[in-house]
Amino acid sequence: DTEGNVLQSVSNDKNGAINFDGIQVKEAGTYEYVIQEKSQTNEDTECDTSLYTIKMYVEVNKENELVVSKKEIQKDGKAVENIVFTNKAILTITYDLNGGQYDESTEDIVEKYVYGTEIDIHEAPTRDGYEFLYWKGSQYQPGDSYEVLDNHTFTAQWKKIPDPISLPIKATKTIQGRDIQEGEFTFTISDTEGNVLQSVSNDKNGAI
Repeated sequence: DTEGNVLQSVSNDKNGAINFDGIQVKEAGTYEYVIQEKSQTNEDTECDTSLYTIKMYVEVNKENELVVSKKEIQKDGKAVENIVFTNKAILTITYDLNGGQYDESTEDIVEKYVYGTEIDIHEAPTRDGYEFLYWKGSQYQPGDSYEVLDNHTFTAQWKKIPDPISLPIKATKTIQGRDIQEGEFTFTISDTEGNVLQSVSNDKNGAI
């Protein structure tokens, strides 16, 4: 009741219906009751903490019978039509690294969220010799928004990085009027920003 005295405690049936036994009253008046879900620990479900109050107006009709003339229901202080407790499942989001690693670990990343939570997709893992493409399931990039509605696995997708090759860059040094000496001249090769990549000398035939 409104003073905190528990009048009944019941459980839901297989269809989720909550059926209290009828509370008998013997005279006309206004009767108010509080309905809430009993706090309980459940690793798979987040309980609905809503507080419902139901107010029943009882009067005597023309046949001298007690009848309910009006019913008012409030949920957390706001008027509603029905009493409905909606719990939310706690769901598992798994990131399968698929040969990669994250934070020096190759284990799957497992996270728990309440149904309906908006999350940002996890950062990309790394894998030697491969480029990360996206998280498959469907196709998401790190930082994308995702609404958790069921247990779900994202699997890292990779593209192999081609093996490096050597670019053949050759030149020739000549001297008009005399023979060239091995190692007589030095040449550098730089990138477009001026960083020297190599410094070599000519061979005895002037090849660089």
